[in-house]
Amino acid sequence: MSNCSNCESITLFKGSDGRTIYNGSGAPTLNTANVGDFYIDTTSWLIYGPYTGTSWGAGTSLVGASGTNGLPGATGPQGVYGGFSSEWDFDSNTGSGTGSGEFRFDNASPGSATSLYVNKINVDTTDLTAFLTSWQNSGNFGLVRISKINDSNVFWMGSIDDIAIGGTEIVYPVTSILSNGTFADGDNYVVSFVRTGDAGPTGGAVNIMGAYNNATGFGSPATGETTALSVPLYANELSDNGDELEIDIFLTYASNDPVDLILRIGTGQELQYRLVNSDNDTRIIKAKMARIDATNQLWTLSSIGKTEFSVTSVQEITSGTSTYNLATPATFTISLNNPGGAAVANAVRIKKAVVYKNKI
Repeated sequence: MSNCSNCESITLFKGSDGRTIYNGSGAPTLNTANVGDFYIDTTSWLIYGPYTGTSWGAGTSLVGASGTNGLPGATGPQGVYGGFSSEWDFDSNTGSGTGSGEFRFDNASPGSATSLYVNKINVDTTDLTAFLTSWQNSGNFGLVRISKINDSNVFWMGSIDDIAIGGTEIVYPVTSILSNGTFADGDNYVVSFVRTGDAGPTGGAVNIMGAYNNATGFGSPATGETTALSVPLYANELSDNGDELEIDIFLTYASNDPVDLILRIGTGQELQYRLVNSDNDTRIIKAKMARIDATNQLWTLSSIGKTEFSVTSVQEITSGTSTYNLATPATFTISLNNPGGAAVANAVRIKKAVVYKNKI
């Protein structure tokens, strides 16, 4: 270099070539790669290399081991009652006169209601006249349950006894079965209907032997007294050849005072059970009588609480034996006894009692 008396020379070196990472589907087949290159199989996610010039070597997985299972998620909310359903808002006024998207009872206490009023228009402003009138099903009525949205502990359940179609609302005479919680004005509810199934073919063995049905009911007496309800059995229908009886008794409670329930056929021995109801719910008492021989029967008494109707909810509460010749026509007697010093009059009321023969 001219005119540079103090310059020094610098020697530059060329760096080595970098490594290349190839990829493709399946194991590498390249033979033009350079030593030290790598290859990723995007099908099996294996990495091969470094390439030796003659071999890629065995692949190493890029996929890690499976992680541990995550924690279970929170329990979802309870679903609403099944059946045909839609939504209406509760109107706390009683009687006819629902507004669009509303329903009412005829009583400020839903558990004492005898009529249900449902507007033809639901909360979504949809006309559901066809749905609401289908409950009639040519006189084949069913059950209706009304459940509060997001709180299924607030509900009312009843059976439909009839139907009247008005200008803007449908009126259903009903029999209340179960009710729980407080119905607040303006709250949103799901109204669900499950119609009674079509009548099946006539059977040859099951008969209703007697029945009692009264909206007011048969109440327990004052302290220290006993009162009896007689349900006549149809004459000449009982025999000593293996017939069995079932008695379904629908009870309502006005207080939690104890009352004795006493069952008897004819002059047979009594089966007695003390009813103690701590939360004033509605129960169904089922008494089943199985024949042992011509004059001896085994009785079992079971109860169904207010929270559900299922096989698992039926609980046997007592049992006993009775002596009576079933070939002799008789009267089935249900008695309510106030043991004295505790229960007030009408602490328990019997609304319905049905006696079946050979019920499955």
